[in-house]
Amino acid sequence: MTTEYEYYKQRTDEALADLYETVTKVDRIIAAKVIDWLIFITGMFFVTYYSIHSEIINHIWVFAMMVAFLVAYHVIKVIFKGVSIGYLIMGIRFVSVKTKKPVTKQEFYQYIKNQLKFEVQYNHIFRYYFSFDDKTKQNTPMRRFGMILVNRKDYKRFYREYRHNKTRYYELQEQLDK
Repeated sequence: MTTEYEYYKQRTDEALADLYETVTKVDRIIAAKVIDWLIFITGMFFVTYYSIHSEIINHIWVFAMMVAFLVAYHVIKVIFKGVSIGYLIMGIRFVSVKTKKPVTKQEFYQYIKNQLKFEVQYNHIFRYYFSFDDKTKQNTPMRRFGMILVNRKDYKRFYREYRHNKTRYYELQEQLDK
């Protein structure tokens, strides 16, 4: 039983390294960002076009409509915890390094609030992504905020195994304590 206990202890201790094995590739992130930018620019075009050609909205309010679109775009992103349409299509999700669970709305809101740059923070991160040697170094900028971008399918497999290992470890620990 102690061998099994040691195995599960090692698996729970090495869970962070296993989590980093689920990190998504840069190409997928770039494709997701391209999809997001295309949707964003198309939406901005339609809002501006409608605002200019609308008889209901005065031309003075075009700028206000553009700002409202920007705010709505980012509010929706916070509501969906950073998972935009591009990320959803490419199967990417934000995961908290501490809890190893998908980030909460509050964590993602804090991430955006601390950056104060909305979309600019991704461009900042991409500079680091293009100069990476391995997967762990690739996520250094996001680790400051306690989150990484993972491949959804690999992450689900990891999390299922992580929960099983953790549960089994605590069961064996309780048995040894008795």
